[in-house]
Amino acid sequence: MVVPRVGRILTGKERDARMANEIAAGIDGEVLRSAFAISGRHILTAWHCVSDAANSGSALWYRLRSSGAERRYMYVPVRVSNYDTRFDVATLAVDSQNLEDAGLTMAEAERILTEASIPLRLAVELDEQCQLMGF
Repeated sequence: MVVPRVGRILTGKERDARMANEIAAGIDGEVLRSAFAISGRHILTAWHCVSDAANSGSALWYRLRSSGAERRYMYVPVRVSNYDTRFDVATLAVDSQNLEDAGLTMAEAERILTEASIPLRLAVELDEQCQLMGF
């Protein structure tokens, strides 16, 4: 089971290295990029975190830790779907072309993201507190 949480964006090379050693404190060349799901199909992150991969056409992966007793990670393939350089924001969408490589169906990917999503609201109160932490 996954609960609302922040995940990480990895390149294909970083994903391969992480999958080979999930418990390593760090992987050579790994860049820390935070992101969070906002729906069953979309993830929000900073544009500077994904701009190089988006411009080169590299595959991206959203890595989430499961909330079970055993430490386990899930990887959902994603692609940049929209961005704004002025606000340094990017939205990512599930990359259906790479789902097979992840061993996921679209329904499974949507379930993972939905369970982990941090819902955004239109009605935000003045001085409402929130906390978002990244890497």
